[in-house]
Amino acid sequence: MQIGIFGDVHCNHKIFYEMLMCAVENHNITAAIQVGDFSFTKEVLKHPELYKLPVPLYVIDGNHEDFKFLKKSLSKGEHEKWASHHLNYQQRGSTVVLDGIRVGFIGGAMNVHRPQRMIAGNIISDDDLRRTLKEFSANPPDIIISHSCPTGIGVGMLGNPAHKMGIYYNIIMAGYDPGPFDDCGETQLAGLWKGMAKKPRLWIFGHFHRFHRQRVGDTEFIGMPSIENTVRQVLLWDTNATDISESLIIQSL
Repeated sequence: MQIGIFGDVHCNHKIFYEMLMCAVENHNITAAIQVGDFSFTKEVLKHPELYKLPVPLYVIDGNHEDFKFLKKSLSKGEHEKWASHHLNYQQRGSTVVLDGIRVGFIGGAMNVHRPQRMIAGNIISDDDLRRTLKEFSANPPDIIISHSCPTGIGVGMLGNPAHKMGIYYNIIMAGYDPGPFDDCGETQLAGLWKGMAKKPRLWIFGHFHRFHRQRVGDTEFIGMPSIENTVRQVLLWDTNATDISESLIIQSL
């Protein structure tokens, strides 16, 4: 089974659909995963492309979604209608088995551009963390998909200097800890990492908009580039390979 993994979309659903079709036609993917900032809004979900997806797509939320709309849609069961068109929204702390490999999902991330939405918003809450730890302990995932990465554990994501003021005012002054500037990310995801007795073999995230690869212990962390980058890239995963990390290839489309 070939799976394509895509970075942040940020409302560029036409580009995303073109990339998805290219990956299906040229690389024979039969499923896809997207790492958040898909842009769940009422307007976006009217795009006709999202109702003719060629393969099942598994998506998480990031920090740039209409969370009020998303919460209302979930409460009304709208996500079940999306799934009938191959658009599978994976709630925080959910797992899916793909070709015998368990994939765990947890969306959400802090926002440097605006005040945080704490309740049913972009912030990963204590309840999200508890629920995810419970699910991942009962059903340990081989792979974790998150929007951001854990802070301060050695993933080594360097913060963007242009975001320093936003980090100070919207994150630090709001009472949150973005971690060290040269190893930034989410405190709650660090809590998830430290709380899991069995670590995943692979952890894939977006949010930072650039490709990054770093091993921490026995886990390979991979940061996905945004689809808005000049060079459009997808991560190809062959589930039939013996070694998950060796089966991953970053491919330009």
